[in-house]
Amino acid sequence: MKALKIFFAVIYVRLVTRSQGHIVGELITDFYKESRINLNIIIDLMEPPNSEFQDIVATIQHPKLLINFNHTEMRHLYKSFNMQCLTIAVIDEEILNSTMALMDLLLWKKHFTPIIIWYETKHEDIQMLYELFGRCWQQGYTDVVVWWQNTLYTFKPYPTITIVPVNDLWHWRNFSLSMNFQQYPIRVIVVDFPPRCFSFHNRQGQLIRTGYYYKLIENFIRFYNGSIQHDFKDMWSNNFIQGILESVRNNRFDFVASRFRVSEQYIRSDTIDLGNVYLMVPSSNEVHQSLYILLSFNQQLWIITGVLLIIFAMLIYFVRYRSCMESGNLVKSFIAALKVIIFLTPEGFEYRTLLNYQLKCIFFFTGLFVTYLYSCSLYSIYSLRIYEPELKLLQDIEKLNLKFLVHAEDLSLYDTLENIPPIIFERFISDNNTALFVNRGKLNMVYIYSGFGDIIQYLLFQQIYLKRPIATYIPEPFYTQPTFIPMLHRMPWVDHFNRYLGYVKQSGILNKFIADSQMDGIMSVDIQFFREEQQHRSLVLATFQYGFLLWFMGLFGAFMVFLCEIYQRNILKKFARTVFNKAQ
Repeated sequence: MKALKIFFAVIYVRLVTRSQGHIVGELITDFYKESRINLNIIIDLMEPPNSEFQDIVATIQHPKLLINFNHTEMRHLYKSFNMQCLTIAVIDEEILNSTMALMDLLLWKKHFTPIIIWYETKHEDIQMLYELFGRCWQQGYTDVVVWWQNTLYTFKPYPTITIVPVNDLWHWRNFSLSMNFQQYPIRVIVVDFPPRCFSFHNRQGQLIRTGYYYKLIENFIRFYNGSIQHDFKDMWSNNFIQGILESVRNNRFDFVASRFRVSEQYIRSDTIDLGNVYLMVPSSNEVHQSLYILLSFNQQLWIITGVLLIIFAMLIYFVRYRSCMESGNLVKSFIAALKVIIFLTPEGFEYRTLLNYQLKCIFFFTGLFVTYLYSCSLYSIYSLRIYEPELKLLQDIEKLNLKFLVHAEDLSLYDTLENIPPIIFERFISDNNTALFVNRGKLNMVYIYSGFGDIIQYLLFQQIYLKRPIATYIPEPFYTQPTFIPMLHRMPWVDHFNRYLGYVKQSGILNKFIADSQMDGIMSVDIQFFREEQQHRSLVLATFQYGFLLWFMGLFGAFMVFLCEIYQRNILKKFARTVFNKAQ
């Protein structure tokens, strides 16, 4: 009888173990059907190996990376593999610390990927499961399912760790994708760096925090029902970088509402923008009004005038002279065509014939069109003003007699840049960091300044109501650095935040945040709208100096022709007298 009981106990244990493997194997198989997994990371440090776990691993058809020993030369996997991976680990009480440490090393920056843990314990103490989920939460693993004591479990970290049993894959995935912070405090480092993050007090004395970096973070936290803990850092102080690094070492922040240089000491969100850095330069000067008379003759008008002049000259030449059987005079034909162009009626068409009537109609409408085309062009130039061409390339700053004022900490970065015109390095000057921000903020264009595209647009927003802007920027980027939001390592919501960031960019909400930050800059008096210094400007005599010059040149030319004609007439008279006298 005793032997029979032992036999049935062994059969029961085998059936239970098979059912365990069957349930976990089904979970993995269903997961492959629903997800696009490119790699399976299998971690098994147990000695001896778990046979049931080995059977499940053997049935996996996808690429596998089997790790069954802990070595000091293990490296992070994110540099070699993408994020489409599934981690499957078997753990017992003895290898819990070593396995979790190995997972922390291998899954660095991949902590938000799904994890399945086969957990074996000698005792059915729920506190051991709490300890395991506590370690997962410390390392940033929230998309975790644990097979323990014939049941699948996951956990809810907010506001405290709560163990939740799951039934199948759908229940697990639905639970992992739904996130509710339940007013869990999210620590955000805020700075004073418009338009990304800044604050001001409104008329009611309330503190308003704004900036499109801050709005991105705040909207994410509010959407998932979290609360914000603010930690202000003065980014213009000398120990700002050291303070941030200390916060990183002590895990005292979750987000930073500004951008820093790329570093492995913190994780970066997906790219917000390409991050082009431009040079801000003064707007081009206005062309002197005395040149407007010449500028009205643009290329198109010159072509129209030249073509019409040739056509009308040849038409008058053949019609007026050849039809009258007279000897042709091409010069007179061109003078008559020129009269048509300047809206004067040429001589020689006094006869009332159908041909003359048709020609006069053509001359009338053509002269009217060309004359009014020039007049309208001239009047529009006087109304809108004409300016010199804007700078398009970095090399064009050689046309400016200005120095390039840079921040002292940026000099080391600029020295590493390549393919930069040498003229830029020749213009470098690092005099006063305070003067840089004051002059750039007030658009005092006594220097050339640099800045990211969002900062340049924020500063140029001040001149939106000016007829002619004070400053502009060169469209060719100075250099490029992708913009992102720094986050602490092991943050469990990195994947959620990147997904949210993609939705915000695609829907245009990010552009709305940027536009709001510009208007908030006006409300905070950090920037202000500029006004026109001179509303009305009347024409002066200097406006027509080139017109008078052309007029005097025409009079002088006519007078010289008149003198030549008198001289030619006298010569012809003398020649005629000489011939007449010789004939007598």
